[in-house]
Amino acid sequence: MTIQDRPEIGEMRLTHDAALGLAINQQLYATHTRHDSLAVLLNLSKSTISRKLRGLVPWTAAEISIIADFFGLSGGDLMPSRGPDGEWVPAPFKPGYAKAPTAGAGALSEPPERIELSTYSLRVNRSAD
Repeated sequence: MTIQDRPEIGEMRLTHDAALGLAINQQLYATHTRHDSLAVLLNLSKSTISRKLRGLVPWTAAEISIIADFFGLSGGDLMPSRGPDGEWVPAPFKPGYAKAPTAGAGALSEPPERIELSTYSLRVNRSAD
């Protein structure tokens, strides 16, 4: 028996929520933001965020709006679309700007809003550059 003979493996299709989770995961990765920071932002448990990112728990419109605003994107920038075969396709990656990165989440090249450059440079480990 091959993988093609097993439809549950060979024809894995993304749900809308899983495709949305992939787009959000791309933003998390690109901004060096941890999943638990997203949990705090949305006032949810870490396990709920993990299940949402995997498409096991649906996203609400309010959550999508909050996440998009956090990354400096519109909600539409995160939304999946239908492919030619009807499958959900994650949104193309568009780099945004996380407004409030968490401590230890990774250094950004520019300081977050309302933080002076001189103050920010003291907090960033420049030896990694």
